[in-house]
Amino acid sequence: MRVRLDRERPEGTNDYLGRDLAHRQRLRDEVMREFSMWGYESVETPIFEYVDTFTNGVHEGEETYFFRMFDALGRTLALRPEMTTPVARIVSTMFDQYDFPIRLAYDAKIYRSYTANPSDPIEATQTGIELIGAFAPEADAEMITIMIRTFKRIGVHDFVIAIGHMGLVRAILSSIDPVLAERLQSALIDKDQVRYLKICQENKNSINSELYNAIVQLPKMRGDIEVITSLAALTLPEEARKACEEMIALYAILTDYHVEDAIRFDLGLYLHHDYYTGIVVEAYAQALGQPIGLGGRYDRLLQRFGMDAPATGFALMIERLTEVIRKKPEAIPITTIHYDDVSRHEALAFSDWLRTKELRIICEPMTIDRHADRRKNISFHEIKHDAPSADAVIRVLQQHYVSYQKEQKGGNTSC
Repeated sequence: MRVRLDRERPEGTNDYLGRDLAHRQRLRDEVMREFSMWGYESVETPIFEYVDTFTNGVHEGEETYFFRMFDALGRTLALRPEMTTPVARIVSTMFDQYDFPIRLAYDAKIYRSYTANPSDPIEATQTGIELIGAFAPEADAEMITIMIRTFKRIGVHDFVIAIGHMGLVRAILSSIDPVLAERLQSALIDKDQVRYLKICQENKNSINSELYNAIVQLPKMRGDIEVITSLAALTLPEEARKACEEMIALYAILTDYHVEDAIRFDLGLYLHHDYYTGIVVEAYAQALGQPIGLGGRYDRLLQRFGMDAPATGFALMIERLTEVIRKKPEAIPITTIHYDDVSRHEALAFSDWLRTKELRIICEPMTIDRHADRRKNISFHEIKHDAPSADAVIRVLQQHYVSYQKEQKGGNTSC
């Protein structure tokens, strides 16, 4: 007895075909092409790593989101939940003799057994870059500029790059109770200003009065370079002031790139990965309420793999970008050529010749029904076309056939 297979795909995954798949692939190719123009080399990693690669503090609190499995020796593996950590592992093991900086690009699937947004897939595609061994602010400016230029290249027009600083937030919250600081950071990650302000108000008496204004104002401080000078006017720890200086220096370089119109500062921006240390970014498109790209500086991640080097990078979310860029490429029509036993040799050769002209051709035997009612387009075969202008295409193919015959008579064997 045969067991009927489950025809449902796993929840949180998607199937792609035809124009949808072509649309996604075009986006990915164009993104990688822009990265290449800036000197980034492609890198590919396994879809799974030893689970310890992602734990030991790198993804603290996120271990339950991993897809886990075991190898033949019983060692625990995990499907990669992001690409920055695997790239850091590669750099520490394969590039230790290379001169810095190292520029790497990837186009890969990631997997998470749980996503904060139910509409997000558990299998997603990220295309991104990592710049290893380059210091801020020049490297951060390069990252942000590449992100902006990439969006423009692929046709994302109404977007903004939000810029924050993990070190700024951590420095401002460093003087309060660690449990309280963690609750506030969690609210910032969730972008829940109401919860953030409520926590502040409920714990006002336990927060240093000189810092309280800076803490309360943090998620509200969004805008141009003036928001940084406004924050700097408040009482701040020394590390927070250094973070402000880094953002001011970054802004000066971004103006040299002429991309300042595409950015805004968001001083309450706090990303969920623990490895971020400095400048962080999130990209938003007007047509979508979720980030289409994010990243930032992670100067201490490579230390966990035995290499001390500064680093920064970002990832673009391909599934979300395909929602933003709804214009799909025009499909190249498919033409079907049918042949009988007598005409098979010439039909197959002609079909190959047409493919050299970038035409999409299916060549297959003629059925019995077609033998009984043959169309007289070309003497040895029947032509079908999947476009409304089929007659026009048939005429073009007939012209191609004349050219093909001339080439054959002239001894051209290019097909």
